[in-house]
Amino acid sequence: MNKERADVVLADFMMPEINGIELTRIIKSNPLWFETQVVLFSCNTDPEFRRKALDLGATDSLPKTAGAKAIVARICKLAPIKSRPARDSSQEGMASLVRGLADMLKMAADDESLSRSTRLAISSAQRIVDDLLRMVPDADATTTTQH
Repeated sequence: MNKERADVVLADFMMPEINGIELTRIIKSNPLWFETQVVLFSCNTDPEFRRKALDLGATDSLPKTAGAKAIVARICKLAPIKSRPARDSSQEGMASLVRGLADMLKMAADDESLSRSTRLAISSAQRIVDDLLRMVPDADATTTTQH
C-alpha cells in the first residue's frame, strides 16, 4: 500500500481479485490508512448489504443507480477541498482520472472470459464513467467508450 494516506477511497463491491468489504478491512487495519473514508458502490440495493459494509468500517454504501453526480457529491462532502489549487490543474487531474477509468473499463470489457455477472458490473460502472466524461470538461477529448 502507498505510504501517503488518501482522504476517501471509492471502490466497487465486486472486483476481480478482492471484494470491496475485504478492501475496507485491509484499509482499516493499516494504521496509516485507518482514518481514510471508504465508500462502496454496488448493484446490490439490499439494506443488509449496506449495514454489513458500514459495520465493517465503510463510511457509506451507494447503489450504482445513484449515478455519477450523487457519487461525486458524496465524495466532495466527505473530503472537501482544503486549499483549492488552480482550477485548470484540478480539472486536468479529474479529466486524467476519468480517462484512466474509461480505459481500464474498456480493457476489462474486452476480456471475453469474464462471467455474465462481471460483464454486467463492468457495464454498470461504465455508465457512471460515461456520466463523468460528460461532467468533466476535456475528459472525453482522447477517450471514446464502448459498451
